[in-house]
Amino acid sequence: MSLPAEIWLLLLKDLRLEWRQRSALGGLLLYVGGTVFVSYLCFSLRGGPPPAPAWNALFWVILLFAALGAAGRGLPQESAGLRLYYYTVARPEAVILAKIAYNALLLLALALPGLLLYSLLLGSP
Repeated sequence: MSLPAEIWLLLLKDLRLEWRQRSALGGLLLYVGGTVFVSYLCFSLRGGPPPAPAWNALFWVILLFAALGAAGRGLPQESAGLRLYYYTVARPEAVILAKIAYNALLLLALALPGLLLYSLLLGSP
């Protein structure tokens, strides 16, 4: 089997596992939504929209902490025996690249709704 096909199958496996445990993604979305709302409350008390550098910096800090929470549970979630099994049925580089692609998609799924909510509440710089 080719490397892209192995990556695709492993990525589908990770997406199916995430779909079964929707509470993890929901928790991350709740974290992003909550921090955006707290940011909105802080800046609304200040009396206006934040300046563009503060807007960008705060959004990136929110995404950074969401990414740490999301990516921190990627590989440790699987047992050592299961990882060894994946390395025997697929190339190790396919397993690693599939995890990278999965985490990139997960962070995109966190960033887009976060950016939408952030832009709606705090305006766009």
